[in-house]
Amino acid sequence: MQLEAEQTVTEISDYFKVRETPTLSEVEILGTIVSGLLNNRYPVSNKAIIEGLLRQLEQESNVSNQQGCRNLLELVLLSTQDDVI
Repeated sequence: MQLEAEQTVTEISDYFKVRETPTLSEVEILGTIVSGLLNNRYPVSNKAIIEGLLRQLEQESNVSNQQGCRNLLELVLLSTQDDVI
């Protein structure tokens, strides 16, 4: 009985380890966004980076990567000049 319980715990932890995506640094996240824009021949602008970060944030399952996207969004939004009317 003890061996079956230990095996079940091991199988459950292995299942979740396989599904976990690797944690990326903020530089890697931003690099992925920018290289995707360049590969698709889109101009690299604050608006395009913000859109890419939002898309990445929606698709991301890793909590650390989600926080990295939020941090980058904050940096880009704070560095974006206000629209002049």
